[in-house]
Amino acid sequence: APDTSEVTGSLNNLGILAGYRGDFEAKEKYLTRGEELQRRLAPESNDEALLLQNLGNLAAGRGDLAKAETLHRQALTLFEKVAPDGDDIINSLDNLASILMQRGDLATAGELLQRSLVLQERRAPDSLGTAGTLIFLGNLASRRGDLETAEAQYRRALAIQEKLSPNQDDPGISVSLASLGIVAAKRGEFDTARIYLRHSLEVKERGGPESLGVAEALERLGQLETDRGENLAEAETLLRHALAIFEKQAPESLPAADILRGLGEVTSRRGRLPEALLFHRRSLDLQHKLAPGSSGEAEALYFLGLTERRASRTGDGIQHLCQAIDVLD
Repeated sequence: APDTSEVTGSLNNLGILAGYRGDFEAKEKYLTRGEELQRRLAPESNDEALLLQNLGNLAAGRGDLAKAETLHRQALTLFEKVAPDGDDIINSLDNLASILMQRGDLATAGELLQRSLVLQERRAPDSLGTAGTLIFLGNLASRRGDLETAEAQYRRALAIQEKLSPNQDDPGISVSLASLGIVAAKRGEFDTARIYLRHSLEVKERGGPESLGVAEALERLGQLETDRGENLAEAETLLRHALAIFEKQAPESLPAADILRGLGEVTSRRGRLPEALLFHRRSLDLQHKLAPGSSGEAEALYFLGLTERRASRTGDGIQHLCQAIDVLD
């Protein structure tokens, strides 16, 4: 029968699988069909909340943070009604907090994360879920410029993860290590940052040397080398490796756009301006297609404009810099 909860579950699973393949249009189609059907069958249900949450994650991945916030708030409201003590409400609190952090509402994000942490510690203080919430709290502290608190939260998360996964095969360990590396980089401790980020990459590689997680770890290392500026050749090698993985598995994705922008920056600094312009245009094309009107599109316009001015294409550069301001407005 076409109108059953089993069908909505299948549509949700198909959407998730499409996302793993990088086919975000198919993901949206499946999830939207599933949510519409579930709303007709049981609008106030845990399954409806899960579909709203997955649609919120999709919107966030595309850079539409306003839509993502709306969907995650709807999901949280449902979880609070139908499963106030379940695991799903913890994920919902963390997801909404992450969106609010990106939108600059740090106070509300902090309140949600504290609610999540209380629920986690009441049930299982040394769980991987608790570690995940601690990472979010570390991210919040980092956004506020409190690097000491951020580091403490990341270290606590890492200690829990290493205790529960002595073989270091839990992917969350890679996230904690990367987060500690980012804190070190913000402090200007680039050698320490490189150690953490290399270790994060090694953990990711255990799950598959050509996974998207590996590509993201390579990008972080490439960006670190770009920021440091002492070995731009190594930065370019890392970013090209990351891009090659994404071009195989998720060529039309926002992370791919970020890597292209990074390659544009590196090749520009290495004096290869025509090549840099190509990278920046490809990055802008993806941002405009996947997340029009987002801060990511504004950033792509900004870097393209700067590079055009460096390439003595002043008119084009000014036009794109103005467009970047218009997008942010």
